[in-house]
Amino acid sequence: MSIFPPPLNLEAINAETYNTNLKKIAFMLSLMEEGDAASWKQQLIEETLDQALLSGTNPDFGTFGNFISSLKEAFEPYDSEGDALDEMKALRIGDMPINEHIAKYKMLVAKAKLKDDNLIVINLF
Repeated sequence: MSIFPPPLNLEAINAETYNTNLKKIAFMLSLMEEGDAASWKQQLIEETLDQALLSGTNPDFGTFGNFISSLKEAFEPYDSEGDALDEMKALRIGDMPINEHIAKYKMLVAKAKLKDDNLIVINLF
């Protein structure tokens, strides 16, 4: 028996309310009020409305999965692998417990999309 609660199923929260792709996307867009997120939202809405006008159909934002993929692509760091490699180079134990250092290093290795047996990984450790 685990002392931890079961993982939260986000899809189940308000499943009756957000039961279509459009409702899920509209909710996400409603949260994008400031900065780059607001600009991205405005561009997405304009492009979707322009496409609907050109095709003479109702606006279609596609599937929620495709929306999330586009969102991640738009806001993912340009060179996240390179950034992780830079962090690996700069990582020092300092006052950090060894198990915390190892955990952070492993996380950066995964973020850099390197294999554990890569010479860079071994040498930087």
